[in-house]
Amino acid sequence: MENGATFPTILDTSDDAMKLSGEMESIGMSAVPLTYIIGKDGRIIDAWYGYRGNNESTVVDFFSKDVTLKGNIQFVDDEYTVPLRGEWEFAEDMIQQNDPNANPASLIFQPVIEKGDFVCKARIDDGTGGIRILLNYQKPTNYFVWNIGGEENSTISLEQWNTLDGDYSIYIVLNDLEDFTFERGMWHSIRVTVDVKGRMIEGYIDGQKLLEFKTKYLKPSQFGLGTWQTNAAFKAVEMNVY
Repeated sequence: MENGATFPTILDTSDDAMKLSGEMESIGMSAVPLTYIIGKDGRIIDAWYGYRGNNESTVVDFFSKDVTLKGNIQFVDDEYTVPLRGEWEFAEDMIQQNDPNANPASLIFQPVIEKGDFVCKARIDDGTGGIRILLNYQKPTNYFVWNIGGEENSTISLEQWNTLDGDYSIYIVLNDLEDFTFERGMWHSIRVTVDVKGRMIEGYIDGQKLLEFKTKYLKPSQFGLGTWQTNAAFKAVEMNVY
């Protein structure tokens, strides 16, 4: 910035911080902020210039929940992952989500994909819900979810979400809600394809095409895994760019 400087700032939405901000503005102290959210590994997760509404929900999404991440696993394009919610354990060739109370648990992968697919095998070990494939993930307030086994493992649908916190969630179902049961204790093959220029999303479970959705809101974005009231395991995770 010309004639200025930027630096990382700890976001504080407490009552005392809001009171101080109001007092500063009342005596004419003001500035347009450049704000960063920085992960524990030093990477910038999100950034914006100026004022942006509802920042408190973003802070809650990233920092108010206990998140654990153990181990290491290799992926086709990038081993870097962002565990946003839940208790994710990486064993030799498998990822496990072990917190059934994380509603939802979410794990985001690199890279950003414009045309390609996300492939994995999934198994539900315990709990009442299903698994979730996150796609079109651009930021915590804008992403899609292929909800496999929603409504206590009775439905399947494509949804658009505006938060990672299920306690304060607002989402819409983008396609027809259909009956579906994700059989527990068994490995199931999952594949999701995206084509931004073609505006198309397709999804397959055990080779059967169960999702086809065209949308102009598809952007170059990231994939992720998630669960809802479920302990689940994932393996053979691949992301392929065409």
